[in-house]
Amino acid sequence: MPAGSFNKLRESLYLITPELLFARMANQVSEIRLAEIGLNLCGRYYMNLDTGKIDDRRELLTTPQKISKYLDKVSEMRGVKKARKALRWVIANSGSPAESKMALQFGTPLWMGGMGLPFTHLNYDVMAGRNAHLCEQSEFCIDYVNPDLKKGMEYDGLEYHLDQCKDKRRRNALEALGWHVFPIDKTVLYNAEATKKAGLQIARYLGLRVRFPKHWQEKFEYLRSELHLPI
Repeated sequence: MPAGSFNKLRESLYLITPELLFARMANQVSEIRLAEIGLNLCGRYYMNLDTGKIDDRRELLTTPQKISKYLDKVSEMRGVKKARKALRWVIANSGSPAESKMALQFGTPLWMGGMGLPFTHLNYDVMAGRNAHLCEQSEFCIDYVNPDLKKGMEYDGLEYHLDQCKDKRRRNALEALGWHVFPIDKTVLYNAEATKKAGLQIARYLGLRVRFPKHWQEKFEYLRSELHLPI
């Protein structure tokens, strides 16, 4: 590549921001896949190329609020309308690609093929406060929660949940603090029927009546295919 062309390419890369990337990708991918891209851009993780593992970011690349403000500024850009639709399902602080997929599978509404569960925050901090004497730790972080209901979901990845006894003590402590956490693992998220049953079980526990709309199964399968989850 000629030096002049390389310099232009390098300069253009400096101009790319997470917000611009999100807006531009609206013309390239589906709404649900764009939402997943948004969750990744607003996530607190990245792929460490030296170790090949997922590490935590010190600070987020962007947030849904920053993306929304950017879309306001470029409202005439092609794809902005679609970007705004996808942004409805983007939450900050995802801790891994699996957590992003879990949020979109269980949190998007039934008419999109999701399970329509009312969880609203990712990696939410719960403080033990004056009940710290009941717990082994004073602070907890729950993957996916509704803080008003004090209910949450956690993706149990193999690397981060090797100590199952410690996990049980942690969840017992959260129960003592008034929180109930539903565990989700790969055998659930990556199995369509298990995902559906888990969603119905959680909905029943929350007192929600699930009424699947017409063509829900087809939309469910489409959503999973867009998230690269088995159908």
